[in-house]
Amino acid sequence: MNSPLKEQIRKKAQEFRENRREHEFDGLRVALGELQDPALETLTEKDVISLAGRIKRRKGVTLEDFFRLNQAFLQGNEFINSFMNVTGAIQVLVKELTGRDSVHQLASCETLCNLSLGDPPICSRLATTVGSYLVTYLDTSQENRLQITALWTIENLLEIQKSREILLSMEIIAKLLNIYTTDYENEEARECAGQALSILSQFNSFKEKDLLLLAGKRLNNPRVPGAQYYLKIIFESGILKQNLDQSFVDYLINFSLECVRNEEFLKVCYAVRVLGNLFAMGRKASESFEILEVLENCSINECLKDEVLWMLRNFYNLV
Repeated sequence: MNSPLKEQIRKKAQEFRENRREHEFDGLRVALGELQDPALETLTEKDVISLAGRIKRRKGVTLEDFFRLNQAFLQGNEFINSFMNVTGAIQVLVKELTGRDSVHQLASCETLCNLSLGDPPICSRLATTVGSYLVTYLDTSQENRLQITALWTIENLLEIQKSREILLSMEIIAKLLNIYTTDYENEEARECAGQALSILSQFNSFKEKDLLLLAGKRLNNPRVPGAQYYLKIIFESGILKQNLDQSFVDYLINFSLECVRNEEFLKVCYAVRVLGNLFAMGRKASESFEILEVLENCSINECLKDEVLWMLRNFYNLV
């Protein structure tokens, strides 16, 4: 994938996660009521160290503590480092995450999500300490917000090589694929899972067993939230180099044509790339002739002109 497009995707994904965290942060603010004390929102590194020591001694975190920590972590990585340098503080957050109080569970997961904005060594520690709990909450949590916040945290951790390797050892791809391709009402979870899988495909994280799972998991509707990531995952994962059965090839071609009709840039870009690679490998479907009609009736972005021509050359070599 070319660098400008990669940067565009990463920037969009980061902004999306920041906006969602701010939304949840506002929810925590409402849960606490209108906070009048400005000191709650103006913390120094010394304050964070003191607060970390206090929750360690108490072996518990109040909602006000969660609010203060989240506010501090959003100010910069130096506040994250100050907290993580207090031995035993992270274990108190783990205790709250795995406890029976659902409000504290969610608040703890949100705090861990903001911690996962830290430097690579911090992310590696988080993956080791709470990774297994986050992965478990993907398919066992009855609280949608907890599942989604766990997904946000996982997305951040997947950006870092060491923490990504730790999560991959926990069969994270299988769980993400189940969420991404299952037809159910939690559309936000599907989009989060698609984003996480997109990160993994970008870093060439799919092994042979993962590709077998991917070939058996299909996204039925190219218009659902998160569908924009599907063909990107297909293209980058390496699955197109596999010996695909004809039914999956037919599915990919039809899905790609639907994405071209959609005219959303990310979908069209990877639809053209998937089609071009399939045609280059001599793979076609009985309905492949529709591609000409689709292209004639769609407005293709000018920057994709060369790729469209390459894809068409490969198509004409088949007929």
